[in-house]
Amino acid sequence: MNAIEILKTQHRELEELFDRMDGVKGQSREERRIFRQLAKAVEEHAHLEERYLYSEGQEVDCAATLEGYEEHELVRIMIRKIKKTSTKDGAFGAKVKVMREILQHHISEEEDEYFPLVENSLGEDRMEQIGLELEGHLNRRQKREHKQELVSEQTWAA
Repeated sequence: MNAIEILKTQHRELEELFDRMDGVKGQSREERRIFRQLAKAVEEHAHLEERYLYSEGQEVDCAATLEGYEEHELVRIMIRKIKKTSTKDGAFGAKVKVMREILQHHISEEEDEYFPLVENSLGEDRMEQIGLELEGHLNRRQKREHKQELVSEQTWAA
């Protein structure tokens, strides 16, 4: 799978998490639980984009790449603010909405403009190679998380 397909799949997963948050409004524990999943997914996705795509995309379109970095930073700021806000506070929902709007704008620009530009410039072979690197990173992360879960389960069993 090429890098763009992987990143677009992650975009759909982020959108799904926002939709799940919409479905649990007013249920503080569920909102917080899903938000933690969302924050983790956003952080991982931004890290992957920056490490594997933006590093090469900067040579293709420096301004658009820098804009992507800035949008990621805005979302990270929103995550920090939301983490400090009680789900019972009316500002919680407002902050989540703003974060969603920032991400929707970011995803739209990437998928409509940036990804095609980078893909056309770097070529299909390079995008496949980056995709393999992304998959390798994701597989290593998944193995680490699984190992941590096993350790956690053993700790509880002891």
